Amino acid sequence: MVDTNSGVKDGYLWIKATLDASSDDSWFKTSRVHSKARISFPMYTETRLKVAHLPAYNTFWLNNGDANDRDEIDIIEINSKPACGENTEYPWQMNSQYFIVKEGNTERKKGPWSTKKLSKGNTRKDVAWNEDYHVFGAWWKDAHTVQFYLNGEPAGSVVSRQPFTLEQELIWDLWTQDSPWVCGLPEKEELLDDSRNTMKVDWVRTWKLVSE
Repeated sequence: MVDTNSGVKDGYLWIKATLDASSDDSWFKTSRVHSKARISFPMYTETRLKVAHLPAYNTFWLNNGDANDRDEIDIIEINSKPACGENTEYPWQMNSQYFIVKEGNTERKKGPWSTKKLSKGNTRKDVAWNEDYHVFGAWWKDAHTVQFYLNGEPAGSVVSRQPFTLEQELIWDLWTQDSPWVCGLPEKEELLDDSRNTMKVDWVRTWKLVSE
């Protein structure tokens, strides 16, 4: 993760994966962008973005903490071009989940969805991630409940056993790992192609629930 692989241009936040030719072992160079502020429930947030068409995870998520103690809500981890044959639905599948980790003990639950599950009248129904921009959101209702959204429609939800207790930052990043569940190991040549190696974020909007 390096700051030179992200920025703002022509009204878009961009995050790019490039080739680090100086390393044979760790040659996927990329970036991560955090919000300055932290936010908690009850709130709704959504972002409009187009993925980098690489075997890698394009993400929009919330987090506060580290590997041993954290609250985390992954609105999306999506891979439009899986490099293995085990996850053929990834080009349409919205991987959403949460983690509550206390003293190294992890509570986790997934709530996956897909553009194939959108209503017939939705113009993004059956549209793969790399084919167009999509809108991803999360309604963090309370200390236990998160309802995810895809292109304006409810898209799976999760309910935790333990309560979320931490305010969290909004984060976008582009990352990969040689594992069956990420399915991401791009060819080095793919990282040289600027037509596919960049995630673009059009906007982010966040609302906090208040009493009138």
